[in-house]
Amino acid sequence: MVNTKLRTLAHRLRTDRRGATLVEFALISPVLISILLGAMDLSRSVYLRSVLEGELQHAARKATMEAGQSSAGQAATDKIITDRLKQISKATTLKFTRVAYLSYKKAEARKEDFTDLNKNGKCDAGEPFEDVNGNSSWDLDAGTSGQGNAKDAVIYTVTATVPHVFPVGGLFGWDPNMKVEAATVLRNQPYSGASKAVAGTCK
Repeated sequence: MVNTKLRTLAHRLRTDRRGATLVEFALISPVLISILLGAMDLSRSVYLRSVLEGELQHAARKATMEAGQSSAGQAATDKIITDRLKQISKATTLKFTRVAYLSYKKAEARKEDFTDLNKNGKCDAGEPFEDVNGNSSWDLDAGTSGQGNAKDAVIYTVTATVPHVFPVGGLFGWDPNMKVEAATVLRNQPYSGASKAVAGTCK
């Protein structure tokens, strides 16, 4: 009699499917929730980049004016972007860099022009070059740090570091903070004091 009841109970337990869905959901839900939170965090990163690029363009227009060239003017320009990003996350930290070139063409090429007399692609000793940044040596990057002078083309870059909202980044091996960068090239207005290149000789 007891054996019959045990066999009946064992049979019922083997065939009873109630609660299986709950167990399956318990196994799947952590992975599903992590993926959803990760997707939301990535979406936030895209949104932050869009906001940063928009504010950078707005601020850059002010930076090209003569008033924007001073230290106070640059600080005011940076504040426009800082205030907007702080509205999204108060923990945001921002880094601003400005590199000035004589023209858009120089900003694109970056390196200083030189006359390659022996055609080896290097600025060798005795070959003349255009000393754009005035440091008396040939450089792969001809830019000078800062807003530059009149008519200069300036690469204005902003890097925002923002903590992730959801703590799932560690599961994906992400850094605790997301970094979003935006850059634009602007041309200073033609007031007095334009930069000029001088001739130099490679050493």
